[in-house]
Amino acid sequence: MLKYFFKTSHPDVAKGQRVPTLPKTQHTELLDLATCAEHVVQYHQAFSWPEALSDYLHPAYLAMHALQAQAPLILDPSQPFAAMGLVHMSNTMHFTRLPKCDEVLSITYEFGHLWEQKRGWVFTVVTQAQDASQNIILTLESHYLSRAKQRCHSQSIGQYEPNKITIPDMNSVAYEQTTYALPVDLGRRYAKLSGDYNPIHLHPLLSRWFGFKQPIIHGMWSKARALSEIAQAWGVQDISQAMRISVQFTDFIPLPNSVVLHSMRDSHRCISVGLPPNIALMQKQRPYFVVEVVFIDAVGDKTVGDDSLSVSG
Repeated sequence: MLKYFFKTSHPDVAKGQRVPTLPKTQHTELLDLATCAEHVVQYHQAFSWPEALSDYLHPAYLAMHALQAQAPLILDPSQPFAAMGLVHMSNTMHFTRLPKCDEVLSITYEFGHLWEQKRGWVFTVVTQAQDASQNIILTLESHYLSRAKQRCHSQSIGQYEPNKITIPDMNSVAYEQTTYALPVDLGRRYAKLSGDYNPIHLHPLLSRWFGFKQPIIHGMWSKARALSEIAQAWGVQDISQAMRISVQFTDFIPLPNSVVLHSMRDSHRCISVGLPPNIALMQKQRPYFVVEVVFIDAVGDKTVGDDSLSVSG
């Protein structure tokens, strides 16, 4: 983690005197999930992954792993942004199928797109996982914001326009509510599980250095918790389908706290919305996060339900 403190922005980019460019850095690894069996079990237990699906890897596990495995890219001296202070805005995972817990995967990480945004620059890191038959079973695109008050504008860099997750009207579909208590040490517990020891998640004395009065929970904890809740109604026939999983983090969750998950499912889509207690789903307060799973068939994406509220990162 200390390495991240020493990876600073390119001085000319920070001063708004130079247009940032992303390097062509690529990092590849082999991940033998069988050697991670104990850790996978701990992860599944931490998020109550359904026992009926225990032979299959929790879909957020590889996203958690990728967040740490992307370090060679984030720390690359030619990468123009500071490592500390990056905001994980959203990510999207395209699975052709969920891997089993004993597979060997070849995983590649590289930079993707770069956009300008009202608060700075947004860039992507693209992760692809191949199975033993060299089939791509996962493409993960993670969006990060590097905040910048001064920017050198360029016509070759477009404006960031996030995809929106549309939340169906609560009068058109049935939502189930589940409340989770988030204790003050949850950030430290998840850091031990995930390896993500970002100080903003650990202790008030550390989080205050970065402008947070209280530590905040990891966004990837929220994603994993919501996906486990959604998966309680899944069977093996569901996880054998191709699916797109999107998450947008729209507000920080300070610790300690409580979060109410509002979850729904129709024939092709599942959604879970994280809100503070005593806040109705259709009120205009921004949720903490939104997770969407879209099942994809031969025709393409299908979404059923009346659209009334969209949330973007």
